[in-house]
Amino acid sequence: VQRSDLEQALYQPGQSVTTYALLEKIQEIYPTADITFVIGPDNFFKFAKFYKAEEITERWTVMACPEKVKIRSTDIRNALIEGKDISTYTTPTVSELLLNEGLYRETLSGK
Repeated sequence: VQRSDLEQALYQPGQSVTTYALLEKIQEIYPTADITFVIGPDNFFKFAKFYKAEEITERWTVMACPEKVKIRSTDIRNALIEGKDISTYTTPTVSELLLNEGLYRETLSGK
């Protein structure tokens, strides 16, 4: 798993990049955007323990989504890296976007 460019920019050795820091940076980049933080059921019940959870709910919309398919983003990333079909893991629109943008393919070559 690789960090996004934004996470990499926020990363400090020995520290994790928090959801709060990431949302704050996204809001800074897109000051007029109405940001919604979408959280899966696996993290929903732990959300109160997130760093600055209360501030997150005060500043941004938080939407908990039910899990319709038992799949993790890590499984999709790994399948893309390995050149495997992901059509059973996600919607056609998301699958097309990931494939057309070449996301995660470079991870296999070590870039």
